[in-house]
Formats: sequence, structure tokens, C-alpha cells
Amino acid sequence: MEVAKNRSKIDKTISSAMIDVNDRLPGLELYGKIYKDNSEHEIHLQAKILSAYGRFIDFTVDATYYYLQSDRWWTATWKPDKFQESASNMQDSVNAVRLHCEELLNSNVKAIKESNEELQKKVDGLKEEVKGLQKKISGLKADNNNSSLRKVQVLLGLAAWSEDGKREKFKSHAWDVERERGHQDILETLDPERISVYKRTVHFQHWLTSSRSAMLFIIGATNPGQRWTHCWMSPLAIDIVRQHDVKDNPHAYHIFAENDMTIYSAITEILFQLLRTKRSALGENDYFAKLCAIIEKYNAISESHEEAKVDALIQVVGCVVQIFESNETVHVTLDRVDLCKTDQQPELMRVLITMLETAKCFMKIFAVAKDMFWEVDKRSLPKTTKGYFEQVFEEQRLTI
Repeated sequence: MEVAKNRSKIDKTISSAMIDVNDRLPGLELYGKIYKDNSEHEIHLQAKILSAYGRFIDFTVDATYYYLQSDRWWTATWKPDKFQESASNMQDSVNAVRLHCEELLNSNVKAIKESNEELQKKVDGLKEEVKGLQKKISGLKADNNNSSLRKVQVLLGLAAWSEDGKREKFKSHAWDVERERGHQDILETLDPERISVYKRTVHFQHWLTSSRSAMLFIIGATNPGQRWTHCWMSPLAIDIVRQHDVKDNPHAYHIFAENDMTIYSAITEILFQLLRTKRSALGENDYFAKLCAIIEKYNAISESHEEAKVDALIQVVGCVVQIFESNETVHVTLDRVDLCKTDQQPELMRVLITMLETAKCFMKIFAVAKDMFWEVDKRSLPKTTKGYFEQVFEEQRLTI
């Protein structure tokens, strides 16, 4: 009975060891394929794999010999633990391979991590280099665009023009208008509250919110019994200019004065302001070359040939407004257009209406004139088809 138990124990030991190792043999083969370099750790692993194979073979040979011999009963009686040690040694060899592989894996993971960290540092360094190059390229483009803009500025006869100088002129004009308004007691004036009310009128809202290009022309009629230097509707134009100072939409403005009365100085300044908002599109490209050619053609015509000069100016206007896309809204504000030279006033209106008609963007033109010096009959103006033009007469009333 005891011998039978010992035989069963031996059979289970052999069977269990063979099944366990047999399940791990594919892993040993895979480890051998993975770790086949000549590094110290991998050579050591290869030796352990060979040792595991060797012990497996020895164990298999012993087990085979055991089952082939005729005195298995003798072995079961006197050596019941014959295969325990060799099975344990074989399993230890296989486990040693697995543990060594785990060590190698951890080592490789650490090496990969360190390599990745080093690679990330290089990538970060390259990114910084790319940013630096992009910054240099942007700087070169900006320099190129600024150079192009400066060339256009000179071609338009505005070499001395500056944004600071224009703002100072605007501030001076606004201060003069406000001072005169503040001294008025008996006539209607446009203070901030009344400006807000006026902006809610039907014609102003129609101009502001229309889905088409539009021009709103306000003629302010000063009470004939009072002597006003400025137009009583000018505060509205001033307010519009100030509002656009804090908006992103392209905006240009011009205030006519007694020493600045020609259509040429007004329109070229308007156009240059608009181009300044699009300087990024003014590189050395086909558009820039075309624009310069049109301006040079305009410059070649003497002001004594006014009709041809205005026609050439209209060509410049058409080229400039084409730089704006169809989804953009462009605002132009003009104050005291009545101070434009009398014989050029009809041409000024023709240029502005042409601006409405030729632009693919939404043009919103707002202009104010004092009735005393405005000589243009609305019926003589060209008809609009793409946009619309509205002229409103605003009479200043007595408040007493």
C-alpha cells in the first residue's frame, strides 16, 4: 500500500513538473529571441536559458528511464523522493530566467525612460529653435510688410503722416467742438445723452445694421440767427470715431479743415489708414505690385486735369478696398465734408459712392456736413446699385 502511494507521488511530481515547464518553454524561446544582444546582462540571461533547457532535458531523460525500467517498485520503495529535487531545480532554473527577464525589462524600461527624457529635452530644444526661427520669419515678414506700407505711404504723398499726429488733430477738433457746444444755451446741441438717442433713430439703425454696404450723410443746418464755427452734428461723427478706437473692425476717418480741403489729401489719407489695418497682406506680391502701379499712374496725372485725376483716384480706391474680404466690415467716418473745395465736392461724393459699389466687403460710410458750405444736390449724385445712400437734413432748433 505504501509503495503504491509512493509511485503515485512520483507520477504526480513528474507530471506536474513536465506540465509546468512545458507551458513555459515557448516563453523561454521568446526570451531567447528578444534578448540576443552581446551585453553582459543578456549573455548572462542566455546562459540561464541554456541551463534551464539542460535541466529540463536531464529531468526528461531521468523520467523516461524511470518509466522504462522494470524495477520502478524498487525506486518507489526506497527512493520515493527521487524526482523532487531535480523537478525543483528545473523549476528554479525556469523561474531564474523569468526573474532575470524582469530585471532586464526594468532595466530596459529605465533606459527607455531616460532615453525618452533625453529625447524630450532635444525635442524641446528643437521646438525652441523652431519658435525662434518662426519669430525671425515673422519679424522678417513684418519688416517686409512695413517696408511695403512705407512705400505706399510715400507714393500716396503722405511721407510726413503719423498716427500720433492724426490723433492730436482729432483731439484738438473734438475739444473745439465740445467747447463751442458747452457755450450754447438757447440752441439744440448733441450731448452724450442725445447722441445715444440719435443712434436709435430709424435711419441711423438702418445704416448701422443693414446687410448691404451703406452711406449715411448728415447735413446739419445751424440756426441762421446764431453764429457757429462748427457743425452742430459733428459730435456724432466724433463719437463714432472714438467708438471705433476700441473695436477691431477696420476703420478710417478724416476731418476736413480750412487748411486741408482737397479731395486728394482726404481720400489718400483714408486709403492709407485702411491699408495699415491690412499690412500683413502687403508683402512683395502681385497685389502690392498692382497697387503701386495704379498709384504711380494716379501720381503721373496733374491736378489741373481734374477729371482724369479723379478717375485715377477712383482706380486707387477700387484697388485698396479689394484687399478686404466679403465677410469683413469696413467703416469710414468723415466730418465737415462741406469744407472740401466747393468744385471738388461732387467728385468727393462720386468717389465715396464708388467705394460702396466696388468693395466686396461691407462698407459703412458716415459723413457730416454743415449746410452753409455744402453745394451738392443729392439728385446729381450717381445712383447706387450694390449699396444704398441716404441723406438726412437735421435742423438745429431753439430750446427756449
